[in-house]
Amino acid sequence: MDKKNLFFAMIIIGSLAAAGLANGAVINEIMYDPEGADNGYEWIEVYNTGNEEVDLSLYRINRAGTRHIIYEANGSMVLQPGSYAVIAQNPGLFLETYPDFNGTLMRSAFTLRNTEESVCLDKNEVSLDCVNYHFSWGGADNGMTIEKIDPRGENTADNWMESKEIGGTPGRLNSVSKELVEGTMKIMLSASILATGPNVESIAFSSDYFPEREGVQVMPVPGGQSEVFFGSVVGHPQSTDKIENVFAEVNGKAILLEKTEEINETHAVFSGSFLMDYYDAPGVYGVIVIAEDIYSYTEYLESEFEYLEVLALEISEPYASFGDIVPGEAKDADTIPVIRNIGNSFADIEMRASSLEGSEGVIGPESIYYSLGNSEFRSFSYDPATEYINLGYGASSSLDMRIRLAPPFGTPEGEYSGYVSVTAVAG
Repeated sequence: MDKKNLFFAMIIIGSLAAAGLANGAVINEIMYDPEGADNGYEWIEVYNTGNEEVDLSLYRINRAGTRHIIYEANGSMVLQPGSYAVIAQNPGLFLETYPDFNGTLMRSAFTLRNTEESVCLDKNEVSLDCVNYHFSWGGADNGMTIEKIDPRGENTADNWMESKEIGGTPGRLNSVSKELVEGTMKIMLSASILATGPNVESIAFSSDYFPEREGVQVMPVPGGQSEVFFGSVVGHPQSTDKIENVFAEVNGKAILLEKTEEINETHAVFSGSFLMDYYDAPGVYGVIVIAEDIYSYTEYLESEFEYLEVLALEISEPYASFGDIVPGEAKDADTIPVIRNIGNSFADIEMRASSLEGSEGVIGPESIYYSLGNSEFRSFSYDPATEYINLGYGASSSLDMRIRLAPPFGTPEGEYSGYVSVTAVAG
């Protein structure tokens, strides 16, 4: 057998096999949303897939539960096997649009929605063939139709496509048909694209100093570093094995996170830590967790924490003595205390003093004076007085404080004692 005869035999065998699947007249092509005006320009093509003739006068177009009668316009109402018929809203407008059309033409009063629709071919009030089309199939106001790929196949989305020809192919083989065309078999391709790309779902901190408060607070360690531990739940639609790297950016540093817990096949916990120096500026810091998969897709999530402000002072001399002093005279203390800001932010100070009490009398705080650095002496008070000095922080941040006592005339003789108070406040 030569190639020509072999090819002819394949056609015959294929046709006979297909005939076994035939179910008579089917909806084969739909012009539901013509370019421009719709009214009068919509049409449906019917194809006889069976081995027997079909009398379309016995059929109805069922749209939204209303059965529309099919009338003859040009040609016979009897559709022969393997033949096409076009059922148009307006046969005259159809022929103006398709002047070369010479096939079987019929009319019916249906209308079709442009978004989605269920349209059926009924006989004896029974739906024999229904198409639930959707605009995503194609043919939406672009001059194209939607065509059935395999007229004997199911009316599913993967068996319908937008026509490859403007205006479609009324009355002839569909442009997307899988049937033999001039000795060529079209192979329809399909693929299932897997979802990919990681998803950073959450960030949690285990180093929260005040867990009862909203947000996350980290307390500085005086003179040292605070280690902040955190973890992130990262997922991947395929498998956590597809997650290649998870890292975080904090305070200008990149931190590689390690997988520490496998939640399930698609989710895992990645953990890490970072250090905050004591003198890092207090305030809100951002944390960005970035995940990358083996396909180079990346995803990120942002969170934040508050690095707390520490207000703390250190005084070099906890004791100061004025020795012997005569009422009515002023005398400086024998030591000059040095105030150091050992917090992690700029600070002002509040100054107050108690009375100096003795066995025979009392010296009020207004008789006790202080000078900060090279400032003039000012008297203490029972109430705190704020000195706006904006004292810097760090090892070299310090300020001298001189203390002077001027007991008033008439102060009784005796031993007197009291205290002065120096408190750091936010600068």
